[in-house]
Parts: sequence; structure tokens; C-alpha cells
Amino acid sequence: MIRSIVILLILAAWGGGLFGVVTVGKETRRKVYLAYAKDRIVGSFKSLATGQADFRANDRDGNGVQDFWVGDVAGLYYMTDPKGNPLRLISLNMAGLDGAPLADGVAAGRYRRPTLEPFCEYRVRVMTHYIDDDGTLKPYAQSTGGKPDLGPFHNHSRFAFCLYPANSVSSRNPTYILGEGNTMFKKHTAGQPVLVWPSDADLGTSWSRMD
Repeated sequence: MIRSIVILLILAAWGGGLFGVVTVGKETRRKVYLAYAKDRIVGSFKSLATGQADFRANDRDGNGVQDFWVGDVAGLYYMTDPKGNPLRLISLNMAGLDGAPLADGVAAGRYRRPTLEPFCEYRVRVMTHYIDDDGTLKPYAQSTGGKPDLGPFHNHSRFAFCLYPANSVSSRNPTYILGEGNTMFKKHTAGQPVLVWPSDADLGTSWSRMD
């Protein structure tokens, strides 16, 4: 229902009117489009978990180890397989929203990323650390002993992503996080990315689970 309303507004925005009655200005058109883009991005956020599952189960980087890619987000699209083909495990749009991509040429030269212009006022990042069961802060990124050595950008069993509003206008929107359990949580963070996966206690009291 909400999507139908948004589509009607978009048609009104670009068509000059809805059934000859509604007229929408340039600024309203922009807001409607950004709202629609945000809805699409949040809806496709879970595709990152699907891409990670494929990466690990099928050893897409060919390093001989079942591990996840935790170097950045864009690598799930631009990293190349042993034959030199881009992995393309996520959409190009999602790869373009990476707020902290790795430098071109890392991972033994297998990472080739052009500069993209993000189309949405959201950004997405890999989360850098998590709180272990004993309360210890631990990094996601590590070397898993693969051959060839593609750098400390993998993890045997964990990954996490953060989707966050990227400017002061959109900062009223919530921030979303997603981990290897494929469950999404949201919380208002005033537009600040969350880079440490919360403890179970914090998840239960400060974050809203999205089923």
C-alpha cells in the first residue's frame, strides 16, 4: 500500500499532476524520490547477508578457506575471482553506497573499484568490531590463512554491516545493522554509523528487532 502511494506521488511529480489535479514542485519531487530510494535501499539491505553466504559457501575469492569478506562492502561486487571476473554478489547500487571502501589494488591486486556517485542519502559500512561473549572487544577483519594471501580482510564465522543516514537532513531516519544471524535491528543514532556490534544486552534494550 505504501509503495503504491509512493509510486503515485512519483508519477505526479514527473507527470505534472495526478489525474489533472495535483501539481508537485521540484523540492517535493526530490523528497519523494529520496524517500523512495531510501525505502528501496533499506528493503535490499539484507541482500548483503545473501552475498556473504554465497562468498563463504562457494569460496568465491578462491583462497581455499570458507570465510566471509569483511574488508568493506564494495568488495562483494568488485573483488575478482581467480579468473579475474568481478564477484558481483551484491547490486552495483549497494556497492556504490559504501561509506569506507578499501583502496584500489588491495587484496593482492584483486580489488578494482571505480569511483561511484551514490544515488541515495544512506551509506553502508562494514562494522569493524564486536563484543565477544566474555565482554572482549574483537575485530572482524583478520587473516584466515588462505592461499593466495588476500590480506586481513576475512573472518571465518562473523560479519556485520551498518546502514546509516549520511547527512543532517536524513539523520532523523534510523540506522540499521545486520549480522551473520541475518536479523536486522534499527535505532536512531543521529546519522552516526555504528561500527561495533552491540552486546546481547544492548541489543535487547537499545535496538528494535526487525523480523
